[in-house]
Amino acid sequence: MDVAGVSIKRFTDVSEQERPGVLKDLDRIFFDASLKREFATSDERSEFRDRWMGQYITQFPDLFLVATLEASAVGYLAGYIPLSGREHDFSNQHHVSVFEDLWGDYPAHLHINVDQCVRSQGVGGQLIDGFLSMCRASSVAGAHIVTGDGSRNNAFYRKVGLTDEVRRSSEGRDMLFMGRRL
Repeated sequence: MDVAGVSIKRFTDVSEQERPGVLKDLDRIFFDASLKREFATSDERSEFRDRWMGQYITQFPDLFLVATLEASAVGYLAGYIPLSGREHDFSNQHHVSVFEDLWGDYPAHLHINVDQCVRSQGVGGQLIDGFLSMCRASSVAGAHIVTGDGSRNNAFYRKVGLTDEVRRSSEGRDMLFMGRRL
C-alpha cells in the first residue's frame, strides 16, 4: 500500500523556502532511526550525522532523495553513484573496506531512513525505485547497502530486490552486504 500524496524529489528540487523545515525533519528521522543515540558532545553528534547523512546532502544533493508528504519530509535516501569527476571519500565508513571487493559489481551505495509514521506503506520502496532509476540512467552495474546481519530492515531490502547477499564480520560486528545488479 502506498501513502497517498507522497512525493519523491531530489534535494536540489527542494525550494530554498522549504529547506530549513525539510532539514529539521531529516535530522529527526535520522536520529529516530539511528541505533546510536548517546553522544558525549554536540561535535560528536554532528560528526555522526555528517558521516551517514550530511555529507551526502552537501556533496551529492542531486542524488539525495527526499520523500515529502504535504510540507514535511517523511523519508530520505542518501545515495552515491560513482560518476566521472565525482569521487567520494569513504574512509570514515568502516564497512567500505570490509566489502571493497564487491564494489565493482555494485558501485552505487545508499543509506535510507523513513519516518515511523509511514513505514510499511511503500515510501521506502518509492525511494529505492527512484535511486535505482538514477543508477540505470547512469549505466551503473549495480547498487548496494550495508546493514547489520539480522537487523529488522533485512526483510525490507530483500523485498525491494537487494537480494545478492554477502555476510562478513569485522571488529565484532556481523555485517550484511545486500546488492542488486542492474
